[in-house]
Parts: sequence; C-alpha cells; structure tokens
Amino acid sequence: MFEYKGTDKFDIGEGFGEYEYDFFTINSEDDFWVLINHYGYIHKHFKCFLDGYDVTENNERLSPFVQLKMKEYGANISITFLADKCIKNNMCLKRMIVNELKQDEYYNTYYFYFLLKLG
Repeated sequence: MFEYKGTDKFDIGEGFGEYEYDFFTINSEDDFWVLINHYGYIHKHFKCFLDGYDVTENNERLSPFVQLKMKEYGANISITFLADKCIKNNMCLKRMIVNELKQDEYYNTYYFYFLLKLG
C-alpha cells in the first residue's frame, strides 16, 4: 500500500512558478497503480480519466527543487496537477504528473490526463 508523507506548495524554479505536490512512499509497482487509481477516484469531478499515459524515463530535467522536497519528505513518489488547454463545450484537459524515484538520482515522470468539465 502507499503511505502519505505530506503536501507542500513551492516554486519549482526556471520560471515555472509555484505548484502543490503530494508526497508518498510505495513499496511495489502494484502500490504505484493503487495510488494512481486512488487519485482517479478522489478526483471524480474530473469526469473522465483518459486511457494511457506518457512517461519520461530517467527524467534528468526534473526540477532539483522537486527532488529536494522528495528527499525532505522521505518520499519516492510526488504528484501534482497542471491545467492544460481548454477545448470547446467548457471542457479542459488536466494533467496529473507523477515523479517516481526508481533508484538514487533516477526519476521517471508519468503524465496522466483527465477531462475536466467546467461549470
């Protein structure tokens, strides 16, 4: 199972601004998918979890501030959300970004997409 370690809002640097991250520890790949499904469940108001995901393996561009916060919280997973583009009929895409520390200084970043109905 996953263990919640805390939430923090901070500037991730390079002009990207401030984002709120949730931090967790997991022990297995099964735990990873349980956590992702948990987020899909608690964010039902997104209306639709879109199939599939994108991954950047060994994401060397991951903000050093995110890496530092993950270490501070003793977490091997961090999660944040970004609003992407809006499309017609008051619908927007929202991206959940999951950073996973696979081994020392080796981070994979996963991008999951949700459809959000505005109003």
